[in-house]
Amino acid sequence: MVDPLPGDQPRNDPRPVQVGLDAVLRRLGAAPAESITTVIEAWPDLVGPEIARRSHPRRLERSTLFVVAEDPSLVSHLAWQESALLEAVRTLLDEEQPTRLEVAIQRP
Repeated sequence: MVDPLPGDQPRNDPRPVQVGLDAVLRRLGAAPAESITTVIEAWPDLVGPEIARRSHPRRLERSTLFVVAEDPSLVSHLAWQESALLEAVRTLLDEEQPTRLEVAIQRP
C-alpha cells in the first residue's frame, strides 16, 4: 500500500488516477491535468490552424501558460497576441488562470 501524501485523508476505497494526479499537480503549482488538455484540444481554435501546426501549449503552472513555437517570428506573434489569447483561455477554462504567457522556441 502506498502512503498518502501529506494532508491527504487515508482512504481504503480505490480512487481514479486523475484524482491523485491532480493532487500532485496542485502541490507542484500546476493546473489540473484536465485544464491543459482542454487548452491543447482547443489550441487550433484559439490561434488558428496555421499557427497551431507550428506551436503547442506545454503546461499551465501557477498563473502562466507555457507554449513552444517553431521559430522566433511565432514567438513574437504569440507574445503580441498575449492579452487576447489569455482572455480566450480564461474563458475556455472558466477560471482566472492564466494571467501570463511564456513562449519559447521549441528545441529539436
